[in-house]
Amino acid sequence: MPNQHGAGPGAGPIRPGGPGHVPNLPGAGTANWPGAGPGQGPNRPGQSPQQAPNQPGAALNQPPNQPRTGPNPPGTGARRISYRPAAAPDQAPGRPADASDDTAAHHPASAPGESGSAPHRAHAAGPATSAGGGTGSGGTTGAAAGGATRTATAGGTGAATGAATGAAATGAATGSGAAGATGAAATGHGVESGDRADRDRADRDRADGGDADGPDGPGGSDGPDGSGGGGWRRVLHGRRSWVALAVAVVLLLGLATGGVLVGRSLLGGSAVAYRPPTPLLRLSPLAASAPTPTGTGLSGALDGLAGSGDLGTLTGVVRDPATGRTLWQRNPDRAMQPGSTGKLLTVAAALLTLDPTNRIHTRVVAGATPDSVVLVGGGDPTLSILPSGSDSVYAGAARLDNLADEVRGAHPGPIRTVSVDTSRFAGPTMAPGWENSDIQGGNITPIGPLILDGGREKPDELDPPRTATPSLDAGKALAQRLGADQATVAPKQANPGAAVLGETTSPPVSDLVENALRISDNVLAESLARQVALARGLEPSFAGSADAVRGALAAAGFDVTGMKMVDGSGLSTADVVPARLLGEIVTAASGPASDQRADRLRPLLTGLPVAGGDGTLDDRFVGPAASGKGYVRAKTGTLTGVSSLSGVVTDDDGRLLSFALMANGTSPAQSRPALDKIAAALRDCGCR
Repeated sequence: MPNQHGAGPGAGPIRPGGPGHVPNLPGAGTANWPGAGPGQGPNRPGQSPQQAPNQPGAALNQPPNQPRTGPNPPGTGARRISYRPAAAPDQAPGRPADASDDTAAHHPASAPGESGSAPHRAHAAGPATSAGGGTGSGGTTGAAAGGATRTATAGGTGAATGAATGAAATGAATGSGAAGATGAAATGHGVESGDRADRDRADRDRADGGDADGPDGPGGSDGPDGSGGGGWRRVLHGRRSWVALAVAVVLLLGLATGGVLVGRSLLGGSAVAYRPPTPLLRLSPLAASAPTPTGTGLSGALDGLAGSGDLGTLTGVVRDPATGRTLWQRNPDRAMQPGSTGKLLTVAAALLTLDPTNRIHTRVVAGATPDSVVLVGGGDPTLSILPSGSDSVYAGAARLDNLADEVRGAHPGPIRTVSVDTSRFAGPTMAPGWENSDIQGGNITPIGPLILDGGREKPDELDPPRTATPSLDAGKALAQRLGADQATVAPKQANPGAAVLGETTSPPVSDLVENALRISDNVLAESLARQVALARGLEPSFAGSADAVRGALAAAGFDVTGMKMVDGSGLSTADVVPARLLGEIVTAASGPASDQRADRLRPLLTGLPVAGGDGTLDDRFVGPAASGKGYVRAKTGTLTGVSSLSGVVTDDDGRLLSFALMANGTSPAQSRPALDKIAAALRDCGCR
C-alpha cells in the first residue's frame, strides 16, 4: 500500500484484519432452496467456506435495525423530495431468485457481520413453504402464514420457527383439522402476523441520491409498535390462550419432526392418524442450460412499459451474465444522472482495488505534552458512540468506549487535552452539487477521516439530521470519556513516531461495501472512494477519488466513456453515467468465474437490496410489479427528477439476467413504480 497522504503516526494504511478471505467460487455446487437469491459473495472472515442453504421460512438477508424517522425536517431544500409510495399492508417479502452455478454464488446475502447478533432480526419467508409442501394450495397458505409473519429471533431459531409455521400452513391447506388448528394457534401466538399497515414509513430515498432505506420505528422493525427491543410483543390473555399455545407447540413439534398426530389424544373425537406429507427438498442451482431470452421476445415484453410517460427520459440495458451478451437496450450510451446507483461505480472500484479483508484503523496517540492525546482519523465513519450491545446502523461497528478504555489503560496519568488529526484526507469537505441543507436533511455530513456514526445526531436512526462538525464532535466525545476538557478539542496533526495508546478497526471492506449498498449510505461510499484514491496513490479528495474510481474501472476493462462523477455517492446533481456502464458492472459481478473480475465483485451482489425484502427495496414491487418480490435484487437511485434501478433478476425460465434502468425528468413518485414494472416483467417472461 502507498504511504498515506499527509498521515500522522497513527494513520497507517488499512491492513488485512483476520484470516484469509476465500470467496465461494461459481459452480462449486452449493445448493439453494427454490427461489433463493442470486448470489452469496465471498465468505466473511471467520465463516466456513460453505454455508448451509436457507431452510423453509428462514430469514432473508436482513440489515441491522434501521429505525426510520418521519418526513424530511425543515430546511432540506427545494431540490429534495419526500413522498410515501403505496404499499400493501400484508405483503410479505418473497425469496430471492437462484443464480446459475456458472454465474453468481448462490446464498442470499446475510447482513454484514451477521452471527446471530442482535441487529439482525429474522423475517420468515413464505415461498420456501411452497417448496417444502409441494402442493399449490399448501404453497399459497404457506406464503400467507409463513411469508407474512415475523419471528422475533435471528439465526437458527428464526429458521426453525418459520419451518414449523410453514409445515402447519401446508397441513392446513391439505384440509387436516389438526394441522389447521396448529396453523391458527401458531399464527395467533407463536408468531406475529405481518400487518405492516401501521408502520410509519419515511421517504425511502430521502433527498440523497442515497436511498437510505430501512425498517421503520424508533427502535427497529421488530415490533408492531415500532419499539424494536428484540422482538414482537406477545400478549396472551387468560388460560385459554396458554392452552392454545401449548397445543400449538406440541402440534408444531409433531409436524416439524414428521410425527403422527392422533385426533383423540389431543383434541378429542375419533382417533384419526395424520402424517404430514414428506417435503420435496429440491436443492439445486439454476440450470446452466436455461434458455436465453431473445431480443424480439424482450422487446415485446419491455418496449410498451419503457415507453410510459411516467418514466420521462429512459435509458436502459438488459444483459445475459453467462455470456455477456446484450439482449435489450434503449439509448444505453446516453449519460444520465444516476442518483445512488452511482455507488455501484465506487464499490466496484473498491473491490477491484482493495483487499476485501482490509479494515480501516482509528488510533489515539500520545500528544506533545504528557497530559495530551491526539485522535487520528483513518477514514472509518462507522465508529460508534453507542455502547456495546446497542444497535448501530452499521453492523459490526467499532465502539468509541472501547478505544477510550484502551487509552486509559495505556496512559499513566490524567488527560486534560484532546486534539484531532484529520490529515489523512484532503480538499473540500462538501462536493460540487451538494447543498448545506443536505446535512440537516440527514443525507450527508462534511467528509473527513474522523466521523462517528456517519455524522448522525441519533446514531441508531438511519437518516436523522447530521452534524456539520464531525471531527470536532468525535474529539469532544473522546474527551468526555477520558475526563478531559471538551473546550480544548482542536485540529492538530500528531507528531511523527508518537506512541499509539489505543486503536479500533472497522468491519472488513467487503462488509462496508454491502452496508453502503443495502442502506445506500452516502458517507460510507465517500470514505470508500478515498480509500481507493489512497491505494492508487492519488489525493484523497473528491477530485482525486473520482479520478481513482474511474481509473480502477478502466484498468479492469470497463468502458468508462460518458462517466463523469464528482463524488463517490451519487448525491451530486453534477454526476452523470451511461446505463451501459452500470449494466457492465452488475453483469461482471454476476458473471462466470472465467471473468477474473467476477470473483472480486461478488460482495457487490450480496449488498444489493432484495425486492420486497430488505434495504431500499423493502417496500417496493407492489401491485402490478409484485411478481418481482424476492426475485429482483437491485441498487436504487433517487433524486428530484431522477430514478434508477440496476441489478439482477431470474426470469421465468430460470435464466439470470442483469439490467440497468435510468429515468430522468419525472417525479420518482411516478418513475419508481414504472421501473419496478419493467424489472418485474423481466421476472415474468421467458421472452423467446
